[in-house]
Amino acid sequence: MMPDDIPDPRPAVAGDPPAVLGQKCADCGHATARRVARCPRCASQHLNEDSWTEGTVWSTTLVHIPVGDRVPPYRLTYVDLADGPRVLAHQRHSGGPAPALGLSVHVVGINANGDLEVSA
Repeated sequence: MMPDDIPDPRPAVAGDPPAVLGQKCADCGHATARRVARCPRCASQHLNEDSWTEGTVWSTTLVHIPVGDRVPPYRLTYVDLADGPRVLAHQRHSGGPAPALGLSVHVVGINANGDLEVSA
């Protein structure tokens, strides 16, 4: 749980199919996976709402230690959302090999810990 005065950095997900909600700057094109008042790159206030349902694997690792309520093993994967930002996501570990870099994945939703989940 995040303290009340610190915004939650995790992406918001909504819709059917589930999509990461964010914004894209109309001036510089920078995309964020959360709602902001100004573009973090150029400080413009010209932001358009955007959403992303899929992306590609940029990097991944298998975690073998418990962190908070998360039961290992679980996979952390950085995903480049299609024409959007890079986000950290969780993947259920099925015992198989790591997803290949560049593999297409889609947004599944938010897990019980409040983390973004993706699946191949």
